[in-house]
Amino acid sequence: MNNLKKSDNLNVSWPIQESYSNISATKGVFSIRCPTHPRYELTNICMSQGCVEPLCPECFKHHLKIHNEIQTHCAAETLISMKENCQQNVQNLLDEFIKEKQRLHGWLEKKVLPHEEIHLKIKAAKENLLNMIYKFFEFIEKNVNSYVMSYKANHQEEFDSLSNKINSLIEELQSMQIDLNSSEYIKCMLKV
Repeated sequence: MNNLKKSDNLNVSWPIQESYSNISATKGVFSIRCPTHPRYELTNICMSQGCVEPLCPECFKHHLKIHNEIQTHCAAETLISMKENCQQNVQNLLDEFIKEKQRLHGWLEKKVLPHEEIHLKIKAAKENLLNMIYKFFEFIEKNVNSYVMSYKANHQEEFDSLSNKINSLIEELQSMQIDLNSSEYIKCMLKV
């Protein structure tokens, strides 16, 4: 582990790229010996900005002390949890790229370009919307027709009475019209 001082601003030059001769694996879990304290395995990593330093338990104590001295936060994570996070992130990216590759091949197989596919989706959405509007107005028309028929059936006597009154007025007006064209037009004018 580096002997960082306040002036070092936690810029680490720990040999991350260094080849490790003390690496062992048990059931897929790799153990890496600390280059500074070979009797300890690396267990943690400081992910603070400008730091990113693998740490053994002994290095961790010293590293934490340096963070406290320069009043910065030590964002230590276990190597195992960081490895799991990295594996999950890589898997997520891999899944996304596989999906994108499948979409690309789908477009190539269909010989339909992405913008054409978008236009087809817009056209389908438009047709669906117009169909919904048509059904809505068809529903309203049926309701209005039903209401009118019901109203007419419930008020048939009123309609018949009104029709009779209108017929009577028409007959009276037709009679007046005849009278206005006769020699008796002055009497008729006085009635109007």
